[in-house]
Amino acid sequence: MRNLVRAEWIKFASLRASWTRLGIALLLNGLFVAFTLWAFDRSAGDIVPDTSIAARVATLSGGVSMAALVFVVMGVNVHTAEIKSRTIIPTAGAAPDRRDLIGAKAFLSGIVGLVAGAVLMLLTTIACLIVLDAKGFPLSPLDDEDAARAIVGSVAYLAIAALFGLGVGTVLNSATSAIAVGILWPLGLESALQAFLPEWVDRLLPFEAGKSLIVAGSDHQLPPWEGGAVFLAWSALLIIAGWAIFNRRDLSGS
Repeated sequence: MRNLVRAEWIKFASLRASWTRLGIALLLNGLFVAFTLWAFDRSAGDIVPDTSIAARVATLSGGVSMAALVFVVMGVNVHTAEIKSRTIIPTAGAAPDRRDLIGAKAFLSGIVGLVAGAVLMLLTTIACLIVLDAKGFPLSPLDDEDAARAIVGSVAYLAIAALFGLGVGTVLNSATSAIAVGILWPLGLESALQAFLPEWVDRLLPFEAGKSLIVAGSDHQLPPWEGGAVFLAWSALLIIAGWAIFNRRDLSGS
């Protein structure tokens, strides 16, 4: 298993696209945070910022939802890049137990998501603390439970998003289809479903549940860590389903 994880890391790290995607995630999050901080203590057109503690906490995780889309794509490509290049055939030949192969990909996706998410949130937190303090709106994650939860929850949300992407990729076996589903699901499909589903059901949808990790709670949302557990469960189910499909797949026709 250790050798499989090492091999997955080498494949991931050797692709320029992997680092490009992580850079895009950092850029998207940075742009959103920069705009939020710029508008925090002023009115510009329709921008009327809230300077409450909740609003200060929201600056920490406001761009995470957009960055998560890139993490989903990253997870998708951990599997589908090998399908496209057909290197999955020698990879599967070197790992006859495909359960171990999918497990290694899941481990890599989760660890990369955690580390990249931690770096992203570290930079975000430093920027927010410096700028908010300079504007006269101090925020201390060490003293504020909601701020600490937003930081840790955002890291967890990004890592789970990468696992969700891997699950979709293994189920659909196509980069184009999996990326389309992985991006459209949180952007539009969940909202469409929420119009027809009972409230208790729609808050169990993957990204709606996971959102409780990064935003202030409400009566509609699950508690933060319960929501995160539901999001993780969805991702795990997709990966298990993907393994079951992959285990029966004739790779010569992939």
